[in-house]
Amino acid sequence: MQTTSPPIPETAAFAHRSHALVSAAIGAGTTGDSATLALGDELHRVLQTVEAALLLQEPAVIDEHARWLRDTGPSHGFALADIDAALGALADTMN
Repeated sequence: MQTTSPPIPETAAFAHRSHALVSAAIGAGTTGDSATLALGDELHRVLQTVEAALLLQEPAVIDEHARWLRDTGPSHGFALADIDAALGALADTMN
């Protein structure tokens, strides 16, 4: 049986570490309320977008998604400060 390697080396890392990355970005001290859980879901989508941008070699996709999240997040109950803090923390945990 022939196996294929992932299209980008980061695929395995995203698959194995995405939950840890999101948990670290949201913070260990959060209460687990519905807003926190929803923001965690959005951060998982951000990671999927990062993976797609790497695969397509189109880093602008990340900027577009972050802009979309900042534009639409407040209408879904996310404060801009919380979105920005979560995105910044996610970027920090990925370094």
